[in-house]
Amino acid sequence: MSSDDEFYDSDDQMSVEDSDEDYGFDTTGEEAAQRKSKYLVLTKADILRRQKEAIEQVTSILGISDDDAARVLRKYKWDSNRVNEEWFTDMDAVRAAVGMVDEAPEQHSTSDKCMICFEEHPRSSMRSAACQHGFCTDCWAGYLSNAVTSGPSVLDLRCPLPDCKAKVPVSLVHEVLSLQPKTSQLVQRYDTYALRSFVED
Repeated sequence: MSSDDEFYDSDDQMSVEDSDEDYGFDTTGEEAAQRKSKYLVLTKADILRRQKEAIEQVTSILGISDDDAARVLRKYKWDSNRVNEEWFTDMDAVRAAVGMVDEAPEQHSTSDKCMICFEEHPRSSMRSAACQHGFCTDCWAGYLSNAVTSGPSVLDLRCPLPDCKAKVPVSLVHEVLSLQPKTSQLVQRYDTYALRSFVED
């Protein structure tokens, strides 16, 4: 008998069935079918409802606006437990990270100079974030339309003034982009980014 024959003695060989049983394989396929992942297909309305529920949960606990809650949730990948943990550990750091600044006192002049085009405008045609850095609606429209066309990073947009970290509120984005026909279609794109962030983040 050769050395090869010694290693392959028929008594030592396992049958295919023995091998399957030893390793826990189900040859019928029933167990494999049970182990398949189950997926749930959500409609746009379902996603919006879940997003709204997450935002409401955070606003009810932290006492912040829906806009601020959405920003904080995006930062922490829509994990409300982590939001609560981070908020109560260091609220100031979380507020700074998402651009939540205290409301600056509003100016009461009749006209103001836009800090982008440096032209005088009536106060009624100026807009600002919580920081009260005023910009005319034309300059805001240019700033916002450029940001929206650049992609989802618009969701974390800050004041146009380079050193200012104040967030641009959703209401301001909607208002300014809706004022002009050439930018009004960008409102829908902005809202789509907000919805996609709930799914993709």
